[in-house]
Amino acid sequence: MKRLIPSILAALLLPQLFAAAVPEGESRRLLERQTGLLSARLLYGEAEKRWLAELMPEAAETLYSEMKRKPAECASRAAALKRMEPRFAELLAESYRDMAEHVLAPFREKFSAEQAAAFGQKSAQLIAEKQKKEFPATFEAARKRLVDEQRAELTDRIYPTETELEADDDAALTRKLLERFTARRKTPLWEELLPRLGTELVAPVLRSARAQQKRQLDLAARLEPDTRLWDPAAAEAELEQKLNAEIAGWKEEKRYALFPRTRQLIRSRAGRLPQERAIRALQKPAAAADYAALLARDPAAHADPAESFRQYEALSGRAALAAAAEQLAMPEQYRKTLETDAEVKRALARRFETLKPELQKHRNEFAARQLQERFPAVAGGSYRPSPEAIEAFRADPAKLPELPGEAAPGLLAESRTLLKQKLTGLLAAGNAELSAQLAAVDAEYDAVVAEMEKMQSSASSSWLARWFGSKNGAVDLETIRGSYGRRVLAAFHAGTERRYPELFPKAAAEIELRSRAILQRLNTPPEASEPSIPPPETVKTRVWRIRIDAEAEVLTIRLKERAFSGSLKPSEAEATEKRLTAEVVRALEELCDEAVQNTSAPQKLTVRLEVVGGRIYYRFVAELREALKNALKQTGASVEDGLRTGKAD
Repeated sequence: MKRLIPSILAALLLPQLFAAAVPEGESRRLLERQTGLLSARLLYGEAEKRWLAELMPEAAETLYSEMKRKPAECASRAAALKRMEPRFAELLAESYRDMAEHVLAPFREKFSAEQAAAFGQKSAQLIAEKQKKEFPATFEAARKRLVDEQRAELTDRIYPTETELEADDDAALTRKLLERFTARRKTPLWEELLPRLGTELVAPVLRSARAQQKRQLDLAARLEPDTRLWDPAAAEAELEQKLNAEIAGWKEEKRYALFPRTRQLIRSRAGRLPQERAIRALQKPAAAADYAALLARDPAAHADPAESFRQYEALSGRAALAAAAEQLAMPEQYRKTLETDAEVKRALARRFETLKPELQKHRNEFAARQLQERFPAVAGGSYRPSPEAIEAFRADPAKLPELPGEAAPGLLAESRTLLKQKLTGLLAAGNAELSAQLAAVDAEYDAVVAEMEKMQSSASSSWLARWFGSKNGAVDLETIRGSYGRRVLAAFHAGTERRYPELFPKAAAEIELRSRAILQRLNTPPEASEPSIPPPETVKTRVWRIRIDAEAEVLTIRLKERAFSGSLKPSEAEATEKRLTAEVVRALEELCDEAVQNTSAPQKLTVRLEVVGGRIYYRFVAELREALKNALKQTGASVEDGLRTGKAD
């Protein structure tokens, strides 16, 4: 380029030089000035372009230094912008002048001051352009450097002590550290740093501190002293040394010394070294075959499982501790503390819990043998509880008969449980047969009542004689009862093998009551049809209906708008029947007294018992009828009941 400039200038200037006559010496000087001027203009233009494109790192350094020197005036970002923007313009102007001076220096003697001044005509425009393009980034770089430095300075002062970290939570520490900034800081904080104090300074510091706390505690719980060490002081010193060695390798801005809790944990572990080592050395218990031998040798001493387990737990625990201490080569003075230590006891208890299933298995096997040896009939299922025991079980399933030998010593609790289960099963089977007999009683009764209602108008008992198989044609209570029982047993045994071939007392009693009811109806002739003559106006008939119902094991007796009810569960049925009978009798007495007092005319008082539905003993209906008759004798009221009743239990 430099070689081309003289040729270009010569081509441009020669015509002008030859246009007028100029002395030879003057012509040469003129050519040199014109050539120098054109060269300067070309070089200046290129230098301006480079100046405009190149960054000014020294400007960021200057802004950084001036803001740092005047922190009070520049703490606010807005105030700093206001101060630094004109200062950046000054720096650009100085830089532009330096560039211009450097480019034009070789040409100063070749042109005049006016010509030199013409070179800077676009300086203001270029400076403004460069200012707009570079100032924001330059200012940001200077501010970031200031903020980062101040953050590092503050972080160095911010770390709380080990004691503060253990005494306060994070919220309290954050407040405390922010107050500490305000008290210690002599120069104002840069505005950009204010909202970041809590999130970017305090929070990371606390996270690091808390993480170190946890790591220290984890290591303090995990590190082990030399296995030959048993003295607490020596073990504590070695644990601290190992932990400090670990901490030294942590990559943290601030590595904390041992926290008080860490030291406390180390001291506690060193003081409990024998107990901790013994707990870890406890062997998993083997199958306790010796427990079966203990049961066989003295079953009475082990009849109660809780007491038996307590004895065996103590025995096996002592053996396990002795084995652990021997394995560890533990000095004698430390072995004495093991059995009384709470943590060791808990470890032994956990160990024993894993052994319990095996022990219980031995007990169950021994109980099965005991049952077979002492109660073979019950164990084999051939034992037949008495009918009375069956009926007592039906009334109260918790009421079981006591068997010979049951109270003898040495019977395990599990053996008693097996005996109860087996006996309950046998009683339940007997109760099922009792239910079948009562169902047959109901079915035969329903059949004979239906026939009686059909034949009742004939006023003849010959059909009943045929029904019950009377040889002489007479039908009496014995005939009815005997035939009734035979028909029930025939239905009961039909196609089924029974353990109880005879009638249960409860079934026999129900047959007795219903046989009497049949005979009573048989001996009561049907009422002759009377002419439809209206009764005298002076006689008033009053009828009270008592409706009896049994549904969902609840007995309900309704009298007018009142209802009396109670449970029919086997254990409560008898008491319910007695209570309801008394309540209904009282209610009817009140009604009869009221009826007599409220009128002086003659009255006919009638009480009718009606069974609506459900499984109801005829015995109860008969007992309720007799109770009402006895109570209402003075009033002259008659008590009637229909033969048809609900099913018996």
